[in-house]
Amino acid sequence: MLCVIAGHCCGFWTEAWFTVLKPAYSDVYLGYFANWVGSFHVSGFTLISGYIYYYVKNERGGYSSFTVLLSKKAKRLLLPYFFMCVVWVIPITNVFFHYSSLEIVDNYLFGGSPEQLWFLLMLFDVFVLFFFLNHVIDRNLYVGYFILFVLYCIGDFYSRSSILNVFQIFTSFKFLIVFSTGYCIRKYYSTFFCRRQYGLNKIGTLILLLILNALLAFSCQHLLHFESVFSKVICKLLYIILYVSKAITAFGVLLYLANRFNWRTRIFNLLLTNNFKLYLFHQQIVYVFLYLFNGLLIPEIHALLNFIVSTTLSILISLLIGKFKFLRMFFGDK
Repeated sequence: MLCVIAGHCCGFWTEAWFTVLKPAYSDVYLGYFANWVGSFHVSGFTLISGYIYYYVKNERGGYSSFTVLLSKKAKRLLLPYFFMCVVWVIPITNVFFHYSSLEIVDNYLFGGSPEQLWFLLMLFDVFVLFFFLNHVIDRNLYVGYFILFVLYCIGDFYSRSSILNVFQIFTSFKFLIVFSTGYCIRKYYSTFFCRRQYGLNKIGTLILLLILNALLAFSCQHLLHFESVFSKVICKLLYIILYVSKAITAFGVLLYLANRFNWRTRIFNLLLTNNFKLYLFHQQIVYVFLYLFNGLLIPEIHALLNFIVSTTLSILISLLIGKFKFLRMFFGDK
């Protein structure tokens, strides 16, 4: 989640995010950083969600039926979505974007473009869809991934329209492939990924993944210059492989760091226990800080202070919510 916040704090300088305000000072490097982080942080988190899904369902006996899954994920994802829309996201975001009533209905009630909350809708859709798809993947991995490839292409085309992308359904088509990959990593972890010489947490494996990512990115860029249907299909295939590979690399880096350092500190535990609310609250704080200090600070200092302030205030809000049981229930907490 810290990567998401860092990406949002720097995304202003891409000039394609928080577009109601133009940066007083341009900074292409912060823009590059935001685009780079944005290319893997959400897909990496979704992959980890698939990894945990396999563990809960197949190793712990959870999600025993569709109704159990639906109930748990509605409580964990949909309830916070609607609560946050009403009490936080719409009131603050509307100060800057001045939505019409129709835009509010389209963006939030139908989930066409609900700011950072799109992720909750997407993940809910992914859990629901994958409950049925995982049986296909368990029976035949090749058929399963062919279906996932087709779904990605459909999602990539239709998710660009907020009108058609109701409840982020087509966006979820794109993320199903990384969720499924996380599921498969957990399934085959003991037989492949955990082996000493080429485990995902080994530096040699990570270097190979980084080289693969660079080669795939270069190939995609090269193929963009060709106009044939065949080259476009190959380019799309390579891009999807790159998309999945980046998510695997992000997961591998996390495993490597988890095995190399002691993370049992008070600060880390604080971030870990509040990471969900950290994600939910940070973006509107980032908006306010960008608006207030645009032009008063150089971009690097502005982005760094924004990261510190938005993270700190989000944690404080999360801790305050934790004091009240009636508020905790809106976030799926006990």
